[in-house]
Amino acid sequence: MPEAPNHGIRIDLDDDADSYVSVEAEYNALDFTTAKQIADLQVNGLKNFGGASKIKIKRESTMLCNLPAVRQTVEYEDSVSGTPGINYGVFTLRPREKYGDIAYDVTLSTSPSGLNEAMPLFLQVLRSFKCTAPKG
Repeated sequence: MPEAPNHGIRIDLDDDADSYVSVEAEYNALDFTTAKQIADLQVNGLKNFGGASKIKIKRESTMLCNLPAVRQTVEYEDSVSGTPGINYGVFTLRPREKYGDIAYDVTLSTSPSGLNEAMPLFLQVLRSFKCTAPKG
């Protein structure tokens, strides 16, 4: 299997980088079998590395690149500052015989007050997202 680099881009939506859209594609090095497992990893990252507490999760089935996907909304509070946050994402797996699956996600992270302003860009990125597999 090739190296498992994380390939993506982050678009900061404000000067403080508190609000951003990110897209990622990476080899499924953790051998996930469902998009829900990728979504769970996102929540764990918010808890363990982002200091999120008082977490509320909403999930729905959707499609991304004509693949079954999970749409997830996570409302939370920063455990240090008490500031509310929202993490909205769509996650999917693209099966591949050679080298294993590819995990894809498109995510918006913002505050509740910034959601209406940030959502149009997130939706534009989501609509234009292509799940292109690496060559090789």
